[in-house]
Amino acid sequence: MAKEFSLTIEQDEEGHWVAIVPELQGYRVQAESLEELMSKLKEVLESCLTPEEE
Repeated sequence: MAKEFSLTIEQDEEGHWVAIVPELQGYRVQAESLEELMSKLKEVLESCLTPEEE
């Protein structure tokens, strides 16, 4: 089943891109490019949604 998340993307004063995911306790991801930001964000979401092995 697919999950949906809200996402806010902003550029800070230094030119870095920042993504905020409120549903993940306001988790923030920062990168120098949008491409890098999306890659990091994908990794974060996959790790949060993958059940941990016991």
